Amino acid sequence: MQESQDELNPDEKVSTCWPDFACNNKESITVAQLIDHSVGMACISPHITIEMLQHPNLKHIIQDHIAKAAMEWPEAGDYKGYMAILLGFYESALVELTDDKERSIGQYLHDEAFIPLQIEDE
Repeated sequence: MQESQDELNPDEKVSTCWPDFACNNKESITVAQLIDHSVGMACISPHITIEMLQHPNLKHIIQDHIAKAAMEWPEAGDYKGYMAILLGFYESALVELTDDKERSIGQYLHDEAFIPLQIEDE
């Protein structure tokens, strides 16, 4: 949705909208690479903790933590590694950092898709 509204370009470097992400050899990773599971960040270390998820400043704590993570292999695109849980954190960060209202991915979808489709209560 953000691509169709010129809010996010899949060929753009992640660091363009998320400068802290450009560390640990991740400077050239594109948005497309991050969301297609080819950056080697399926399991970051140190892991996200319950305390992080309960923190009152959750959004920034998680964004900072995952931005600092290193890739599991030398170069983006070398392999594919499915990021079932972490992908949601990455996608949410991208939405929050590129949306002019800084909405969460859930709020963005609610406002931009569910309300117009009249399915906001489902």
